[in-house]
Amino acid sequence: MKIDEKLSVMELLKRAVKLIFSNINHAFFLFLCSLPLFSFPPNHHLPRLPVPFP
Repeated sequence: MKIDEKLSVMELLKRAVKLIFSNINHAFFLFLCSLPLFSFPPNHHLPRLPVPFP
């Protein structure tokens, strides 16, 4: 692979997937590190708006 080689988006994604899954330990480590990101709701830092009672 040359440094100046131009890659399409699909080729770049294919190479990224090959790199991640070339070592199963690396893929497992990335999965474990990303678990906290998915266990919290994305709006946990936003204040709750008061709900008016009828």
